[in-house]
Amino acid sequence: MNDLTVNIVAINVIKDGCVALSIRKGDKNPGYWQDVGGKVEPGEKHLDAAVRELLEETGLVVITSRLKETCRNEYISCCGKSYKVTCFNLFLCSGGEVLKNTEPEKNGSWEFFDPVWALKHLNLLDGVRFGLSNLVDSGVLTQYSI
Repeated sequence: MNDLTVNIVAINVIKDGCVALSIRKGDKNPGYWQDVGGKVEPGEKHLDAAVRELLEETGLVVITSRLKETCRNEYISCCGKSYKVTCFNLFLCSGGEVLKNTEPEKNGSWEFFDPVWALKHLNLLDGVRFGLSNLVDSGVLTQYSI
């Protein structure tokens, strides 16, 4: 791992076969859709970072056993920064937990999208595209009519 490599987590928050995404605002990739996630702090475990990011970005308090690691990937962004991403899935019950927009200066409200539709029609960050593709390819959503 070089000095430019950033460890991040990405969480697919899934409800009724759809995944939560938010459009970015501000000066970092405005107009791109993102999932829940962010940097892993020095000394922090990936699973703990996922729990922290869920709380910071959506207000959800979850226990680690509700998160399932699904994949890991490395990629280089268009600006040459190297990322190592660890993806997780979190399933919500219908009519249950509500995602709050806890960072309105950075993001729009959380909306749920069919992941196949999102891959075709939304302007997604690279890591989000990878995570959604993996989610669709895994077949985990076949129990839903999407």
